[in-house]
Amino acid sequence: LYLGNWLIGYKGDKPTGGITIAEGTIGIADFAFDGCIGLSSLTIPGSMTTIGRCAFSGCNNLLNIYCYAKNAPSISENEFVGFSSNITLHVLSASIEAYKAKMPWKTFKDIVSLEHTLTYMVDDKVYKTYEIIEGNVIPEEAAPQKEGYTFSGWSDIPEKMPAHNVVILGSFVLTGDANVDKKVNAADIVEMINYRKGNPSNIFNKIAADLNRDNEIDKTDIEGVINIIMGKSK
Repeated sequence: LYLGNWLIGYKGDKPTGGITIAEGTIGIADFAFDGCIGLSSLTIPGSMTTIGRCAFSGCNNLLNIYCYAKNAPSISENEFVGFSSNITLHVLSASIEAYKAKMPWKTFKDIVSLEHTLTYMVDDKVYKTYEIIEGNVIPEEAAPQKEGYTFSGWSDIPEKMPAHNVVILGSFVLTGDANVDKKVNAADIVEMINYRKGNPSNIFNKIAADLNRDNEIDKTDIEGVINIIMGKSK
């Protein structure tokens, strides 16, 4: 229940599991979640400034609070007495020290960062790194380019940043190197022909063989490999 941009209470059965408070909420009224013993996690938006007296009285099973407010919201120093040592607080990395210096936030079990590292690795070397807030959508990363090579594509990328660091892998293969022996020669053409006949070997690399990137191995790709062998293309 809301009065303007203040959350004043919870309507219906007592919540279980997690609750996400709407963005734009600036305050939680006194006793708003009083007695919600099934509440295990709480997400507080960046707009929050004030949490009222006894707002979470009796929420003894609260284990995680995700707070996106840069400045620690004003709250009674006795708010989480009796169970604060069970709670892990997740905040923006730049705000950790501020929360550690303020009651009752500093009494929590742990205060950790909401931001985690997303690392793209190409051929076992760091390509790019980002710090992304957990729950945010991970932006699409363009494939890197390398002359004479074809990029394999990225390994699985989560849609949203999880609550931990993520490493995404990719690699380059020599364009036309269908048998992955790090050379482009007639043996690669044989591999491609066998693939077209429905009898590919267990070493056949379709990514390297698909020169025109159409997900097919056809006459155009074979001609492209011939051109590479003859030095007519790179």
